[in-house]
Amino acid sequence: MAEQYENDFLVFDVTDGPKAMIDALNTRGEEGWQGFTSIVVDTKIVVLIKRNYGTPAEPVNEKKEDLVKLWGGKHG
Repeated sequence: MAEQYENDFLVFDVTDGPKAMIDALNTRGEEGWQGFTSIVVDTKIVVLIKRNYGTPAEPVNEKKEDLVKLWGGKHG
């Protein structure tokens, strides 16, 4: 199954300098966010960020589990 992501964005003003941008990105990075693209609009930089919140659980196939228990094999 495909991974699932939460998306967000940050807006920076280039006149604030790179330190403000780096600090904000590092703070969000500690929370599991990662930047994946940026857009420059006039004096603003918009950074799109995403965070993986896991892969959906596969549905449990009880019959398959029972067969694996009976036969002792590991089937994928």
